[in-house]
Amino acid sequence: MPLQTCAEAVAFAANIKLGTDSRGRHVREARITSVLTACGLPPESHHRRIGGLLPGGVTLRGLSGGERRRLALACALATKPQLLFLDEITSGLDSENALRVMRLVKQLCTTSGIAAVCVIHQPRPAIFALFDRITLLAHGTALFSDDASKLCRLYSGVFCCALPDATAIADDMMEQASDLGHSEKILRTHDEEGTSHGHPPAAGTTGAPPTTKRHGTSLRKSLSQFRTVFMRSMLCNYVRNPVTLAARLAIYAVLSLADGLIFWQVGADTTEVADVDATLRAFTFIMLISYLLPFATIPIFVAERNFYVRESGVSDYPAWIYAISQALLEAWVLSIATIVETAIVVPCCGFGLDSLGGDWRAFASFLAVLMPSGCLGSGVVFLCSVLLPSQDIAFAVGSGFVTLGLAVSGAFVPTSRIPDFASWLQWVSPVKYTFQALSIVQLEGTGFEQVLDDVELLSPPSVTANIVVLLGVYAVLAVAGVVGLMSLQEKR
Repeated sequence: MPLQTCAEAVAFAANIKLGTDSRGRHVREARITSVLTACGLPPESHHRRIGGLLPGGVTLRGLSGGERRRLALACALATKPQLLFLDEITSGLDSENALRVMRLVKQLCTTSGIAAVCVIHQPRPAIFALFDRITLLAHGTALFSDDASKLCRLYSGVFCCALPDATAIADDMMEQASDLGHSEKILRTHDEEGTSHGHPPAAGTTGAPPTTKRHGTSLRKSLSQFRTVFMRSMLCNYVRNPVTLAARLAIYAVLSLADGLIFWQVGADTTEVADVDATLRAFTFIMLISYLLPFATIPIFVAERNFYVRESGVSDYPAWIYAISQALLEAWVLSIATIVETAIVVPCCGFGLDSLGGDWRAFASFLAVLMPSGCLGSGVVFLCSVLLPSQDIAFAVGSGFVTLGLAVSGAFVPTSRIPDFASWLQWVSPVKYTFQALSIVQLEGTGFEQVLDDVELLSPPSVTANIVVLLGVYAVLAVAGVVGLMSLQEKR
């Protein structure tokens, strides 16, 4: 991730795959340092930000292309593998960096006792000379799979020509292979005992596959993975991106103040029906703040989803860990934002009525309604970001859902006046339950309860029941998000 450091990226890979080290944190940190150094990353780069495209489109300068490939190797080595699959690891690199990376792979194979299987296209002679074994694929067929020193058999048996000079053999071999038809024979080579060379065991292994020692219970492992994913998201998306977080809170404060000034003290004196009507209009503005401002997090969720999809391909952690960590991180941000919103709106609009027992009870009541409403808006954002292919479509669909929900909530027209073919939409609109709860909080005990009945804002008839419905809708969205994440998992 762009705001991670090299050391944190390697630590994430190790902690997800291996769990916490029972010997202590210092042991894990020492291994991370040694792995980074072994992969050609000097000590001064261990705590440098990786860099890249941040959510929202800002590019952060960081590692070069070659350094990124070496970091990718370090992340793989931190999980203590015995076999590495490297898919076009030199693509996009200049010739110097490509050779440096492949020399590093060769060194790791010889010094760490691991085998590396590399997919590579058009290698330069110096890179081609590093390979111990060659498997040549063409037209869906393996034409050759044996030691590099036996390529003469490929030329004499399949290509029917002489072996070219070593500096041109890689390009010539692929050119010859591309000219072959689908019906060409396959060259099969055998050793002196008649066994195939096509599938060698990984270096450093004998006989049966190695066993991996697992530490702790599955619950302990899940908790360790949750902590690792949670801490990475918190550091990269919130702690190290304070400008975005401060901007979100500032917008909540500014819009809440605008709501308070526009509807100044409308709830302080509800002796007339017109006062009640103005109060209900103020609630509409408040709901827009709670439901629409979470859409600012769509770029974050979409970027995180892409990381999750890649990591799910190697079964790093289950979908529920990612979903819960994202929900908790957004919950505390929305909690702060909702406290700011309520602290401004309640006194400015005069919602501290005697029937509520004073300003503090009005604050607590409004906060209890707006908190789940804001989380529900975030749940809509999360679900749209998971299921839809781009952030533009996610924003369009999510904001359209909220807008439609606002239209049938009863805030603009009584639900009894909505045509029958569209009136059912009110029951699936979470905005309706927020509006009902706020209206009941404000008007209950004022003598205007009949207004609530006239505009059909008593289904369900209590604040608590409406909050329960909001929490239930949020739970449904969360479960749908987890199911959607599971369907997105990359298959390898």
